[in-house]
Amino acid sequence: MRVKILGISAGRKNGNTDYLVKESLKGAEDLEIGKGSFLNLSNKKINGCIACHKCFGHEKGWGVRDRICYAHDDDLEPIIKAILEVEGIIMGAPVYVFGIPSKLRALMERTGAFTANGMNEAAGRLRHKSFGGIAVAAGRRAGQDQAAGELLNWALCMGMTVVPAFPTENGLPASSVHVASADCVEAKWYLSKRATRKEHSVMPFPLGAISAIKSAQNIGRNVAFHAAIIKSGLDGLRIEGLPPPATARFRSFSGKIKKGSYLQDLVRQGLVKIPGKY
Repeated sequence: MRVKILGISAGRKNGNTDYLVKESLKGAEDLEIGKGSFLNLSNKKINGCIACHKCFGHEKGWGVRDRICYAHDDDLEPIIKAILEVEGIIMGAPVYVFGIPSKLRALMERTGAFTANGMNEAAGRLRHKSFGGIAVAAGRRAGQDQAAGELLNWALCMGMTVVPAFPTENGLPASSVHVASADCVEAKWYLSKRATRKEHSVMPFPLGAISAIKSAQNIGRNVAFHAAIIKSGLDGLRIEGLPPPATARFRSFSGKIKKGSYLQDLVRQGLVKIPGKY
């Protein structure tokens, strides 16, 4: 069985975050069950959410079938398409003022259609994907945990399965067992193959660089393996006639339903009722 893994970096091009996300994809491909692809957000235009709620399906469109977002015409749609096409996601974020970069936050905000609140075909479509996080900061205790929390909270909100950086293969010493957590000070502000050499570290031994790289590889292996477990398990359950529980939907809607919306189709099917009309 082969699974597709997408590595998303919210860092600058060819920076520390890029490097570690790519290392995690190498770890995924080491298992020979994962096929990796890489996406950097730095040159993408991603506007912030304006809370118009059109993506929820009661005002416009069908979500996945046409668009996820109807408010902005930017680079969101191809990014969402790439996310939908894979079984596992590795998301790396540099730490900006003890949190994730604004562009990554904007991407997260624009995925509201995939939550259980969505009245469209997008609702629940990110469930059962495997997810691992990478947080990269300039120094020790410099916001890695806060950034990691934002990554993991988003994944859980989408219904994904959060996977730890539990040490596997050559996994020790590792920087963390919950996300790949990098401290760039020990590697002179960058992580590269040179950073694992003694002469290129401000430490007597570049343990920080090596442990960060190993944690990234652990994340990759675990995301790929769990993605394969989930995929094979879902396939097996369907064969046994036991499909996973459907995403919860609103049973009634008191607002105005617009023509051509997905909600209008749900009303036609009798899956959603309009109060006072039934």
